[in-house]
Amino acid sequence: MKKGEVLVLYGAGKNVITELTAGKFWGLNPECFCDTDVKKHGTQYIGLPVISLEKVKKTYGNEAKFYITLDTPLRYDVQEELINQGVDKNRIVNYESVSKYRSCHYLKTWMGVGDYSICSCCRSMAPHILWSDTDKTISGALDSYIEVRDEALAAIRSGSPSICGDCHCIEERYWSIEDTVEHFRFHTQLPCQLSCSYCTVVNAKKPQSQQTREFIKWFSLADFVKYLEERELLTKNTRVTVAAVEITIFPKKDEYFDALSKYSICIDTNAVIYDEKIVSITANGKGDICVSVDAGTRETFQKIKGLDAYDKVWKNIKRYTTNGVFVVAKYIFVSENSDDENVEGFIYEAGKAGVIGIAVSADYNRKEPLSDEQIRLIVKMIMMAENRNLSTQKIGIGDFDALESDDSSRIDEFYEYAKSNSVFY
Repeated sequence: MKKGEVLVLYGAGKNVITELTAGKFWGLNPECFCDTDVKKHGTQYIGLPVISLEKVKKTYGNEAKFYITLDTPLRYDVQEELINQGVDKNRIVNYESVSKYRSCHYLKTWMGVGDYSICSCCRSMAPHILWSDTDKTISGALDSYIEVRDEALAAIRSGSPSICGDCHCIEERYWSIEDTVEHFRFHTQLPCQLSCSYCTVVNAKKPQSQQTREFIKWFSLADFVKYLEERELLTKNTRVTVAAVEITIFPKKDEYFDALSKYSICIDTNAVIYDEKIVSITANGKGDICVSVDAGTRETFQKIKGLDAYDKVWKNIKRYTTNGVFVVAKYIFVSENSDDENVEGFIYEAGKAGVIGIAVSADYNRKEPLSDEQIRLIVKMIMMAENRNLSTQKIGIGDFDALESDDSSRIDEFYEYAKSNSVFY
């Protein structure tokens, strides 16, 4: 940023937390948010005022530089709209060259690797490579996956039949001209000290599978990342997520962290253990951690998690935030924690611990949609968080939960009702 220029964050929404914790505008001291939603004008979001594009132009003129906070491909739509509104592309900090064509956000920009496969999407028909179908060489498996992925992308773009069928994620819109990995997710079933009531993978009561144990022995994350770099699939903007059940008790954790340290990283951890290595690779805008606390009382935590560690977890979260780590506190709604006492206790502890935001979720494997009472409690939690300038996001509720339910839209509808009827918590 040159002297006299101001940074305007375009989009006061849920992806801000991801961009902030990824260090995308760390140290740039943004002046305000700009948003097209007139209901947000005159309000604040995570401590910054929200104003219209017209007011930005009037107040800052050509001194305003824009950082678009939305995730791709929405970011590209906003980028083109800003240019149509007279904003020079050189004033868009995260500008990318784009073109309009048919593609899929997940297939084009996501990659996940775990103990069973390499994939880009959780849907069974999506391109993927099973380790059991390979010779377990990293270069061979990756080459095979990229070939299958690129064939699908080419077919989708041309309008030809593809392995993805008529998936609703395929859209014609603005996309980057590059096919690089924006989101890289490493997930495997490492051991865990907890035995969460909703957990269907490895935990304190469920041992690892034989395939997972074998995978951990032969797989080298460092070699996998190195080969992705050689293929020029990772960039300086790649966002890495480590979702490995509980990484802090894994003997090879430092090796894994070192392999990923040059990238913005999000680490899922239960925070039962405070880890200095996590601080070193995430603090001061280099990444963040997500802790699924799922309770607002000590008794409920122990009931859901199977361990009396509620106070220890919040203490460790506070240590992380004090040492410059962005922390998102997560709450998965299940029957045991769906009450006002737990919701209020969770928000109170989250504020006291200094988290940057909260994530609300639901049991991915639930058999029924969320109840009306759970919808009310989720909205209550979101509004309580917003009133404390905490960012909020929904995870695993809607299109990609096991039910493919309309729970997400039900939450949005009740949120709007609560707002319009001055139901504040």
